[in-house]
Amino acid sequence: MSLGNRGRFNFDPVNVSPEGVLTISGSTPQLTSETGIITVPTGITLAVPGTDGLQVGSSVPFADDDGALTLQNVDTLEDTTTATILSKMTTETQHHIGCLIVSDMSYAKTLYLPADATDSSAKSMYDVETGEAYIVDTGKVFLAGLVSCYLDHGYGRGRIGESTSLNGQITHDQMCFGSGATSPDASTPAFGGTFACPGVFTAGKHVNAENTGSYSLRTPTFLYGVEVSIVPEITIQFDIGGYICEDYNELKLLICFGQPTNNTKFTFHEWNGSSWVNYDVPESKVYIAGKVSYWIDYATNRGIIGESDTEDATLTKNVLCFGKGWITGQMEDVYGRFTAEKWVNIVATTGFAIRTPTYLYGVEIDA
Repeated sequence: MSLGNRGRFNFDPVNVSPEGVLTISGSTPQLTSETGIITVPTGITLAVPGTDGLQVGSSVPFADDDGALTLQNVDTLEDTTTATILSKMTTETQHHIGCLIVSDMSYAKTLYLPADATDSSAKSMYDVETGEAYIVDTGKVFLAGLVSCYLDHGYGRGRIGESTSLNGQITHDQMCFGSGATSPDASTPAFGGTFACPGVFTAGKHVNAENTGSYSLRTPTFLYGVEVSIVPEITIQFDIGGYICEDYNELKLLICFGQPTNNTKFTFHEWNGSSWVNYDVPESKVYIAGKVSYWIDYATNRGIIGESDTEDATLTKNVLCFGKGWITGQMEDVYGRFTAEKWVNIVATTGFAIRTPTYLYGVEIDA
């Protein structure tokens, strides 16, 4: 039946307006067909207004959530639907480069040290693919997660950081590593090892290496990571002592340049863009520490890092503890949560010193 535009038709309890709106009155209105099937012709959209959804039997499998279709109240899926859903799902591959986790190894880059480096003679690292001194490309970052080093003496520790020049001294530290001596004997032999160190190297900078003492960081020493855009094209994560950081911009390295004992406390420093300054956790933030790299004196000596109300002051709250062995340098996974507006300070448990530098790796995030 065609109603045209001849006005309103009212066949109580059915009402059809001139606009074509069909209204069925009554407490339980029903639309039925002798065949049991009601067909909506091609080209016609069946609209279910409101947010109550479309009811099937006693359930509402589809509902509107502010313009988005929501599938709900589904207890089971038959085999064909299950297989279809599973076939569309993809699991992103994870590749581990030390503490760095990436989804695509085609961005991987390995750097090597072509000559020995000391504290007074820094050396730039080279790209193994090109054989040339490596400079981070414009618009890129080099994210490092693993270092394999060779130290010519147990007392030495390696440092890698940014520099503005070829073979220039490090201007912005990124990592410190090395197991150091196992006894006070000065004849402690050379040491080689691998360390899961996080590092972020920015565009236009050389990646340079030094040693913390007069001994050498030897070649071959290798640094492994990925070179990606500032906004990465791939999934990037850092495992900082078990805390998974999904945004490398949240990484924060703190360094203690003093030598604390049980009577001498020092505050860790942060990089402010041009220099290292004493660090207190900003308002509405927390600092979560996950790794510490240190060199500690005496077998029974240990380090404690905690919160203080002022710089270089007694700890008001012990947060984490580390250290083992005699005159030993190590990297340990730790866990510590430092609260807003507190200084991050360090102290030793005995009168023997924790040697400089001590590196604390973590993230600064919203509280």
